[in-house]
Amino acid sequence: MDNMNFGFSYIGLLYLLMLFVPNILWTRHKPVDYDKYVTRENRILAAFERIGHIGIHAGHARECGESI
Repeated sequence: MDNMNFGFSYIGLLYLLMLFVPNILWTRHKPVDYDKYVTRENRILAAFERIGHIGIHAGHARECGESI
């Protein structure tokens, strides 16, 4: 087996920062009365989100050789 060399990826760090920083800022500064608006979420968009979650988990399970 070849020697694997794990190094540091600046692009990976940038990607993680772009992923986490907006989410952390949003959780600290939620809009006023946010809980009231959550109940009125668009049902079609919520369904697409759930379908996407299922697809991601099913794809990961298939790659790992697990059954769903």
